[in-house]
Amino acid sequence: MISVIVPVYNVEKYLDRCVESILAQTFNEYELILVDDGSTDGSGVICDRYAELDNRIRVIHKENGGLSDARNVGTENAKGEYVTYIDSDDCVHNQYLELLHYSITKYNADISLCNLKLFYEGDDIDLTGPVDSINTCYEAQEALNLMLSGAIHGSSACGMLIPMDLARNTLFPINKYHEDDYTSFKYYLGSEKVANVDACLYFYLQRRNSIMHKGYNQAVVEELNAADYIYQECKKQGKDFIAAATIKKFSNYYQVLVENPEMEKIDRENYCRVIEELKNMRFELLFNKYSRPKMKIAALLLCVGGPSLLGFIGRKYFNR
Repeated sequence: MISVIVPVYNVEKYLDRCVESILAQTFNEYELILVDDGSTDGSGVICDRYAELDNRIRVIHKENGGLSDARNVGTENAKGEYVTYIDSDDCVHNQYLELLHYSITKYNADISLCNLKLFYEGDDIDLTGPVDSINTCYEAQEALNLMLSGAIHGSSACGMLIPMDLARNTLFPINKYHEDDYTSFKYYLGSEKVANVDACLYFYLQRRNSIMHKGYNQAVVEELNAADYIYQECKKQGKDFIAAATIKKFSNYYQVLVENPEMEKIDRENYCRVIEELKNMRFELLFNKYSRPKMKIAALLLCVGGPSLLGFIGRKYFNR
């Protein structure tokens, strides 16, 4: 059985779509745990209503503790052999569970993952259309390197199917933004084989008023800290992990520079930190076997024009 854990906090506008997409799954051997994280709108009532309609649904009401705490509480109370995390403003294709579970079974893999598709409010998304997927299985070390370098998904804990024991041994850090960055790479380190479903089965809503889209704040600094943490942890695993971890670190630092043009004035200390680290990595990026063209161009711009040129060109052409 699969435990589907959905943290819920003040999302009454989006919750029905999320839950309905889970109830529409073609794979039926699952439980749905809705963790109401102290919502102050009608989200808790919506959760209870669904629990009354379907005995596969359990609701946990708790004081507000944040996304990580809600996920952890759900994980600790889950009964499944596997777990997947779905954020309450997102939704999934109706074959999400089926294809993730099938790929694990087919390859005798430890974890499986699929592609994420970003969408905005008002976008049309197809949650029931035919899926043309290519399944691949990797040794865990190769999969981790591909994930860190951006070749496959996996930096988010969403869009993954994880053994329950591994999830319970890799709980999310409390009171941190970018909690997935601190956590998901450890799933690979705790695995031997990783199955990849090359299809967009998870739909990730981009909310313009979310903490990640409110200008310069602590979440920006945490993106840097998470990249440093991943690099240091991968470095402990040996030289075979360092190249891809460098790509991840460069990518996070690069995005912070490009997405926060006001950073130099607001937070001079961390701005200098970003510039220094990018400069230290630029030559390695040019010859790193995991570097994508975008990263090589960014490194080259640092070599010939410095951070000002990188920031300007990045914001104009290469920003995600």
